[in-house]
Amino acid sequence: MEDHRQEDWAYLIDLDAGTFEVYKGSNSSEPPVPGERFYDGNDPGSIGLYPFKLKATYRLGDMPSSDRFISDSEGWEMDEECPKS
Repeated sequence: MEDHRQEDWAYLIDLDAGTFEVYKGSNSSEPPVPGERFYDGNDPGSIGLYPFKLKATYRLGDMPSSDRFISDSEGWEMDEECPKS
């Protein structure tokens, strides 16, 4: 059986929107919501994992400091509202 306990992360720069987006993959209990970039109807598939879930969005002109980014990321394992700058 495959081990799906590793965490997958995606970092996306949307030049049209002027944002830096952080996504977490390998989600077993936190599906994307309609309107999110990777929403696909929320079928966890044969391995029971949902697609990437948006965790944070930052404006390119207002990127967080390293300390703030680390502080924000400490809660990303929980199902909490993503920080927006």
